[in-house]
Amino acid sequence: MSSITQILRPFYYLIGWILASLYKIVPNYALSIILLTFIVLIPFTPLIARSVKASARMQALQPELKRINELYKGDSAKRSEETMAVFKREGVSPAGGCLPILPQMVVLLVFYSVLRGLTNTTGGKHPSPKPLYIPVKSTLYHNILAANGHLVSFGVDLSQKITAHHASIAASIPYWAILIIGGGLQYFQVQRMTSRMPQNNQLNAQTQFVMQKIMPLAFLWFYLILPAGVCLYYLTSTVVRIVQYEWVYYRHPGISQGIFDVAPRKLINIRPIQQQAKELPSKSVYAEDESADQTPEENKKSLEKKEENQVKKTPPHPRSKQKKQRKER
Repeated sequence: MSSITQILRPFYYLIGWILASLYKIVPNYALSIILLTFIVLIPFTPLIARSVKASARMQALQPELKRINELYKGDSAKRSEETMAVFKREGVSPAGGCLPILPQMVVLLVFYSVLRGLTNTTGGKHPSPKPLYIPVKSTLYHNILAANGHLVSFGVDLSQKITAHHASIAASIPYWAILIIGGGLQYFQVQRMTSRMPQNNQLNAQTQFVMQKIMPLAFLWFYLILPAGVCLYYLTSTVVRIVQYEWVYYRHPGISQGIFDVAPRKLINIRPIQQQAKELPSKSVYAEDESADQTPEENKKSLEKKEENQVKKTPPHPRSKQKKQRKER
């Protein structure tokens, strides 16, 4: 047993216990799997929102980071220093968009292992069903034993794969329906996500290629080689993720335009690119511009105040001083 499996083993039994409890309430394998998927994935909505917001922040800072890379091509230490200064100033973490996804990956691994454990069998010439990770005294456990390991729901055996030998073409239609619907939903989700990415970023272009071409094909392969019960989980989880992402973008419509609450500061004191080799600026080229965060009214008031201060500092003209002395006489 691998170390990861050993660490996640308590979670296997937790998910197995929840699944057995749901099956006791709704004695249907398919409905129990669908309900369990919703119960487990919906609480991750705040993490998905956080991941989307973090990605939006990084997208908003891409022009500024690109300018830093161009300006400090020959000085990697200064480039790293300026980049970290931008991240610190804006409160952005490079891993902010990835960290919230890690718990979902763990749940995916646990869920997959539990569903595969339902169809586990003993070895030998005459294998018999031996479900894993669910309570041995549960109704789910005894029904799986009584059905000799078959998870029949709505006339479909969820323990069988799509590529398995079926009694007839009509019997294989539900399995292919799961593949077509699941693959279509996965493609729809990828299209919705990539359509919200900026098109003028080379990194995004590469990411979009992977998401649009590689990911749908990978999921189609999973649907072909995994039992129908696991495929049903993938299909339901895709529906949940589509709803979650749509909800996040509905609550924060500016994210898709890259105008979320974090935007690049105004760049000032930028030296021409041709002078890079001659001299590097000693100060940070990304000094904060106070007027960038001010409203038009505040900006107007600050300009008037600066003009008043300038008038006070301006020395009086010699003739005006002579006129003042004559009046005093």
